[in-house]
Amino acid sequence: MEISKSVITLLFSFVPICCTQAANAKSENAFSLWIVESPEITSEPIILKKGEFLQRARLLPLGLIELTVDTRVGPKEDDVIHAGEQLFELAGGTIYRPARSSAGVFCQMKTFGVVSSGMLGKSVIQSRYCLVDRERNGTIDDVAVAGYCPYDLPLVSIRVPSGPPNLTGSTYRRLPVKDFRDGPTVGIAFSGIAPLDGDPRFIQAFGSGNAIPLFGKKHSRAGDNPGQRTSFGGAFTVLHVEGQTVTIRNDRPIPVQPFGIIRTGLCKG
Repeated sequence: MEISKSVITLLFSFVPICCTQAANAKSENAFSLWIVESPEITSEPIILKKGEFLQRARLLPLGLIELTVDTRVGPKEDDVIHAGEQLFELAGGTIYRPARSSAGVFCQMKTFGVVSSGMLGKSVIQSRYCLVDRERNGTIDDVAVAGYCPYDLPLVSIRVPSGPPNLTGSTYRRLPVKDFRDGPTVGIAFSGIAPLDGDPRFIQAFGSGNAIPLFGKKHSRAGDNPGQRTSFGGAFTVLHVEGQTVTIRNDRPIPVQPFGIIRTGLCKG
């Protein structure tokens, strides 16, 4: 499904997600905010085991760029983001009131390890490079490093650099967000049978392998019809429960919607 420009515009105009241009880059933060691409579904019954998805939707970025030249971002030989690599755009403001950041901030999907020394010895912190276009004129001016949790779903939050520009000669071009090659996914997954009442449970989750529950999003709700459940805006009907499996029918796909998470504590496994 193609995400139209009107959907992206909606993110920055619809109450309560309304906003204005961020004005002061010196105090500006940027974070990852996504658009859920509605998945294709069928009405055929599906038999699920614990941890399997009944609907999975791709996440598309607010904006997408592709570097047109190799860009050196550090002192090591392999500290280079090569021409042709895609980077996803971050939003400004806050998760509750997103804004179009005054600078364009674009991050890699690819990550790298940084060795950190502390009281308990050395540890490896996973990070990714983010590039900054302060004037939004197609030229990269700066680079920032964002730490991350080891999830399939990038949770990025950085402070936009405000010092003198430290990159020159790096350029990029914008791409349609539907061309995003490495988009993460979220969806609705079967989380097993409740031991007390034998009720099948479903969660909002992410992950390319085993489903990882979204923080604070544990269960589905009853729908309009007998046996129907709703979650993430999608709807499905429980047809049959046998042992540790459940048979469902998808009734309505997860709709296009904005999606974002801000991590406030330690990474959860």
